[in-house]
Amino acid sequence: MTVLRSNVGPDYRMFEGVEHNFFSVFSIFFPAATGILAGANISGDLKDPQKSIPKGTLLAILLTTISYVLIALIAGWTVLRDASGDLADVGNWTMDQCRHNGTCQYGLHHSNDVIRLVSAFGPLIYGGCFAATLSSALASLVSAPKVFQALCEDKLYPYLEFFAKGYGANNEPVRGYALTFVIAVSFILMGEGCAQWVIDEVQPSQSGIPPEMSGPVVTGPIGIAAGAAPNIGIPFYDRRGTQIYYDHAEQLQ
Repeated sequence: MTVLRSNVGPDYRMFEGVEHNFFSVFSIFFPAATGILAGANISGDLKDPQKSIPKGTLLAILLTTISYVLIALIAGWTVLRDASGDLADVGNWTMDQCRHNGTCQYGLHHSNDVIRLVSAFGPLIYGGCFAATLSSALASLVSAPKVFQALCEDKLYPYLEFFAKGYGANNEPVRGYALTFVIAVSFILMGEGCAQWVIDEVQPSQSGIPPEMSGPVVTGPIGIAAGAAPNIGIPFYDRRGTQIYYDHAEQLQ
């Protein structure tokens, strides 16, 4: 309980020239716990998107939030914020004294290996990181071409109808897959300099995008429905619970 009590409360610090606060930390946590567009990106593959997307999104948010909260509690219960790593300091409980002279190499604030240290089986953490990275990359490689195909089918941008064509029973955007693959490989082939630029410049700004984007994403459908926009099919239910649709375009004709 002593370790847990010492970790209760905020302790924002300067890291890589940035003075962090609640919102900078929340912008990192938010996209990790919410995949608000994951279901929408594969809506074309769902049998009933109107039911599946809300249920799946809310369930995913609930499960991921619970998982991260449990991990935070376990780490906060077992690991100090600052630790020297010297076993000789354990006996007199002076592991965190290194904070005063800036020599701490271990602890929640200094070590990226904390989760492996507190886990029951360390290699499983590396496997989980690999699986999470692979699934995120594949999700982007699959969902981006589907959204791009929909834009091309609606002819929202000129000269892109070539990518609207789909193949197979599921109308797979094979041409979009190829384009996404070429773009991804191009950045990879640029080498270490490009990768370092992405880490230093793109990633910090990208972490704040999901919270800013979620507002318009959530309020957009509400505004469309409230404004009676044409061609927006809104579901209603009759007395027997059967779902029926009413198209505003019919009202405008």
